[in-house]
Amino acid sequence: MSEEQMAQMILASYRLIISLNITYDDWKLDNLYLVDGRVVFLDMEYVYELDFDPERAIQLSRAAILERWHQFREQYHKYGEIEM
Repeated sequence: MSEEQMAQMILASYRLIISLNITYDDWKLDNLYLVDGRVVFLDMEYVYELDFDPERAIQLSRAAILERWHQFREQYHKYGEIEM
């Protein structure tokens, strides 16, 4: 799976959260599970009322997702494992 495919799957589920006028702010990959081909968010203690443009929230979240993804990949390539 490419980074872009992974980001799009996460954002598809995140748009549902945004549609409820809330935003999620705990972008750790271990808080996201793949279930039946869809991403499910766990650990919802960092959910807040959305008080700015939803599209901006999606852009910021996409950047956060990919930053975490790059950190984990770099750690895996360097040490052969990922520590959560």
